[in-house]
Amino acid sequence: MANKSDALHDYHVTSVMADAVEKAVVIRAAYPDRRGPEFAEAVYHGVAAYRFDGDALGTILFEIVEVDPVGLYLRYAGPMQKTVHQCGGHAPWTETEQQARHSSSNANCVGSSYNQASA
Repeated sequence: MANKSDALHDYHVTSVMADAVEKAVVIRAAYPDRRGPEFAEAVYHGVAAYRFDGDALGTILFEIVEVDPVGLYLRYAGPMQKTVHQCGGHAPWTETEQQARHSSSNANCVGSSYNQASA
């Protein structure tokens, strides 16, 4: 996957939407210092897992890259399992690495599209 953060350079994030059913993440951004609206939208399809690295305010993303779902699980398994045990929320695939690997092998984790619009 190409790094779409280059296409959104200097834009500020206005919204992020994750659609679990469609396995998509939509990032909308706006250029902050120009007159008139200038917007960009990056749409990622086939998303099984995601993590954003950005500033403290959540308005600037430093990097957007494809990651291995199992690798992401292994990095955050502890906090995910703790959340499940405290209040539910995550599917059973968070309970063990074997379940995470099985779930990941059944996911379609390819494809992306990018659309930029200026109004």
